[in-house]
Amino acid sequence: MLVFTILFLCIYYVDNKEISRTGFDNKAVLDKFPNDFMFGASTSAYQIEGGWNEGGKGVHMWDYLVRTKPENILDGANGDVAVNSFHLYKRDVEILKELGVQSYRFSISWTRILPYGHSDWINAEGVEYYNNLINELLANGITPFITMYHWDLPQNLSERDFAIPSDDTHDTSEAVLDYYAMNFGQYMDPIFTDRGNYPQRLIDKIAKKSFEQGFTESRLRSFSDDQVNYIRHTADFLALNSYTSDIVYRNDSLIGSFEVPSYKDDLYIGVYKDPSWVKGSSWLYSYPPGLYKLLLYIKDTYNPTIFITENGFPTLPGLKDDARVDYLRGYLQSVLSAISDGVDVRGYSFWSLMDTFEWDSGFTLRLGLYEVDLEDPERKRTPRKSALVYKQIIRSKVIDLSYDPDPCDKI
Repeated sequence: MLVFTILFLCIYYVDNKEISRTGFDNKAVLDKFPNDFMFGASTSAYQIEGGWNEGGKGVHMWDYLVRTKPENILDGANGDVAVNSFHLYKRDVEILKELGVQSYRFSISWTRILPYGHSDWINAEGVEYYNNLINELLANGITPFITMYHWDLPQNLSERDFAIPSDDTHDTSEAVLDYYAMNFGQYMDPIFTDRGNYPQRLIDKIAKKSFEQGFTESRLRSFSDDQVNYIRHTADFLALNSYTSDIVYRNDSLIGSFEVPSYKDDLYIGVYKDPSWVKGSSWLYSYPPGLYKLLLYIKDTYNPTIFITENGFPTLPGLKDDARVDYLRGYLQSVLSAISDGVDVRGYSFWSLMDTFEWDSGFTLRLGLYEVDLEDPERKRTPRKSALVYKQIIRSKVIDLSYDPDPCDKI
């Protein structure tokens, strides 16, 4: 059995090169995706399953939060039922089949398998649920792409996007390098480089700050030689979540802005969005060139095999989601351009298959290719225009800008 080591990062694009309005070099690119390119769709357990206290499942941190602090959720919603995939997983597989995807990225709820977080009590009903889902996927020719943990820590255990420089000053250039080290190198260098350790820039920076703050040793723990050898080159591929981009700056306006010591003080940068970018939410703005530049950076620095496991955009309820269609096409063009430039991208999974419970935003953000009727006890799933466009791309391997389906068309 092939075991995948997956590194999930929510990372953003950083570069100090001027880029064109399109963000792509003016040269020929591939006009279609490779035949073996794997298209998919993504979800996570708490955001879709429901059945929060069914089938032997234990309580996790989000079950607890929505009961003790419901005011923290924008619309007061919760994932108790969500879109009811615990009972409707066969319908989920049907819509995956309708789309024509080759893979489905979903997560396994920790407390559905291990109700109290430990392996001394394994919940057979939870194991059966995921076995049934996996078998249904395989029977329909869809590859399961599994996340082992997606923000649903057992409650009893909890009780114990890329960036662009704002200018070409020295301080901003240093800020960009620090952004790289903190957001990429901290996680990727120990696994994907021959050194098998944190970036030297990060080691030196945290050590210097630690001593200035009165610590007798660096707050960044060091690896032993055995640990370096154990970790180094252990990943089969990089699983990348990328949604948006940031513009990075560093100047005197940041003085006194951050708690000391803290991650933000160690990083010591400011970020903002370009207001000309299409806005989907307070943090998610569409800027497709960011993904292209990010993929090139990862290739030049680490050169791993890459699967894009989350990429998506929110729109208002309704089936005509042109903003999502534009986002999907733009970001897939970034992927195609990166492949043309030698980046080893093997697959792309859109977030999300259907509307999901979006954490503290509740159901106010709709990111699904399929709209879910939350007033319907059966949680009816209906394809949006973006689902029709994505299906056409999957089938043809081509991004056809002239394809303009009616969202009322049958998928």
